[in-house]
Amino acid sequence: MELTNILLVGIGVSMDAFTVALVKGLCTKDSRTRVSLIIGLSFGFFQGFMIWLGYTLGKNFSSTIIRFDH
Repeated sequence: MELTNILLVGIGVSMDAFTVALVKGLCTKDSRTRVSLIIGLSFGFFQGFMIWLGYTLGKNFSSTIIRFDH
């Protein structure tokens, strides 16, 4: 994958997460700062966790994937 493709996919995924967080925030009746922080931190944590998980799995299974890669 080229760097341009990776960046475009990353931007698309981040826009998706931003939209879900925005709608969740708009639908919440209790609009305190605490709720906003919890929503933002949970989305941020899971975005970072998925990056780490993808990197770790890719690194661990690279020898297996290379056999099937063209």
